[in-house]
Amino acid sequence: MARHAKPEIFNTDQGSRFTSPRFTEVLTGAGVKVSMDGRAAGWTTSSSSASGDP
Repeated sequence: MARHAKPEIFNTDQGSRFTSPRFTEVLTGAGVKVSMDGRAAGWTTSSSSASGDP
């Protein structure tokens, strides 16, 4: 977040590196909502929402 604008929502899969309290507390402390898909599925939602496809 130091290099880019703060996102409203951070969408990720449920891999341990993204679910650790140390990581999620940085996001929630900055007012970012955290959205988690099934394990290893974060890229699917991110890429489809970016293109406008369901």
